[in-house]
Amino acid sequence: MGLFNDSAEIERKKKLEQLEDKRLRFLDTLNARSFRPERMLLGARDDSGLIAVSREGGKLQLVLGPAFGGDGEYHLMEFEQIEWRREDHFVASEGLGGIFGMGRRAEQGFRIAFNLGEESVVLPIVSGVNSALFCASAKKNPLLNPKRRAGNANVVWDLPPIDRNGLKKLERELYALLEPSQK
Repeated sequence: MGLFNDSAEIERKKKLEQLEDKRLRFLDTLNARSFRPERMLLGARDDSGLIAVSREGGKLQLVLGPAFGGDGEYHLMEFEQIEWRREDHFVASEGLGGIFGMGRRAEQGFRIAFNLGEESVVLPIVSGVNSALFCASAKKNPLLNPKRRAGNANVVWDLPPIDRNGLKKLERELYALLEPSQK
């Protein structure tokens, strides 16, 4: 057996293929509904699943994707109105602030919690911890790309890490989706 042919690697590849199959089935559903929002914010949830926010035709849409290796499918939810709240997030750095692997880097940002009735879903926008991508075009949206991803790569892996300089831009774009009349 080679280095990348052990049972754990085979299982990982199988889970990636299953996750990509779920995404492609979800795209078929979206295409049947003619769902192609131009503007979408994609984020990685704390459990490594996907959360995306878009607005089309006056409705707010949330897309929830399963975590890597998790059960479940991708889901699209549409809302005329949704209750949400913003929670600031800050954790001070410790030690050398992560330099040379010593200590811990500071975390700064916010979380948007969407109330879905009995549960809530959180979109974390935290620098140094989470990843997010704002797509101003459906053509450049990795979630909506109809081609099978090379190596069945997880969509979340395409999301760049959030840096402190990008927090304000992501926040502006998110609020433009959540409250379009407030632009």
